[in-house]
Amino acid sequence: MTLELLVPSKHELHSPPSYHPERPERIEIAIKGLEEAGFEVKVVHPEIRGPEIIKKVHEGAYVEHLRRICGERPGFIDADTYVTRHSFEVALEAASCAYEAAERVAEGEALSISLARPPGHHAGRSGRAMSCATLGFCLINNSALAAARLLERGFSPVLMLDFDLHHGNGTQEIFWYNPEVIHIDLHDAFEYPGTGKPEDLGGGVARGTKVNVPIFPESGDREYAFILERVIIALADRFKPKVLVLSAGFDAHEGEGMGYLSLSSNLYWQMGSFLREVTEQFGIRGTVVVLEGGYSEGLKHGLPSFLRGLSGMSGEKIKGELAEGSRQYGVLISLRKLLEDAVDGLRIEVGKSLY
Repeated sequence: MTLELLVPSKHELHSPPSYHPERPERIEIAIKGLEEAGFEVKVVHPEIRGPEIIKKVHEGAYVEHLRRICGERPGFIDADTYVTRHSFEVALEAASCAYEAAERVAEGEALSISLARPPGHHAGRSGRAMSCATLGFCLINNSALAAARLLERGFSPVLMLDFDLHHGNGTQEIFWYNPEVIHIDLHDAFEYPGTGKPEDLGGGVARGTKVNVPIFPESGDREYAFILERVIIALADRFKPKVLVLSAGFDAHEGEGMGYLSLSSNLYWQMGSFLREVTEQFGIRGTVVVLEGGYSEGLKHGLPSFLRGLSGMSGEKIKGELAEGSRQYGVLISLRKLLEDAVDGLRIEVGKSLY
């Protein structure tokens, strides 16, 4: 099967001054992993849009600050995040990849993939988001830009799923008051940036459209699959989204060692397969995949497994299970009550496995 990947042509110019997980080799690892998994990979360098596209999701002052700091003071701009003299140009090209992916889905493609770096889901409207101390490797919020462009093209609501190891605090902040974006985030309960509590449901008329599920260390494939299935089905059934945008992070893969979560490649296949079924069941127009985290084994094995599932290739299903009385079960029960109180007509099934 051929996969067309949108990749920045100059991403190597965003390169750390010393070892750093977010490095140019990430794209090489991902492409090699896909080829070894049997995909025929076609790399496409999309048209670079003007910086005005960034202002759809970021304040103009932040855009100008980022441009200036890259030109005048390359190096580490906070404890986690570096820039080079070329990083603004590279980040704009990464944003253009996500923008192009959104355009392709708007024009009728079922699946479009932005394999771009640097990542973006920690970047809020003015940079650091929700009182976080750093940008977490991120410069421009690519997945938020894809969602914003789809809204402009008339696709509302947008369902966003962020399954990176870390909470997408920037994306949540950007769409906090926007009821047209249903943002679901499954993340490590004890990892950076410390945001993403179940009670964070969105503001004003958007209350109930921001859904956070912290995952505890004792939870693995079965628990993750159980929660994913129930939350996605309930929200898709209630809101009837027109398109799906995925903040696709693979740093929760068991080979990454980035946090407490340890998910198998098979779980990523099942996630992709399940999301494909959801798009068919609810008549979702198309899916935009935007790369977030993943630095080694997650890109080599988790990403290919996920795209195999999303592309309809066969695999072995995991039976989702969640023990009553466990901490994770308690989180789901609490989340169900919070959401059902906030959103009329929303019901989350917790009593049985879907498989």
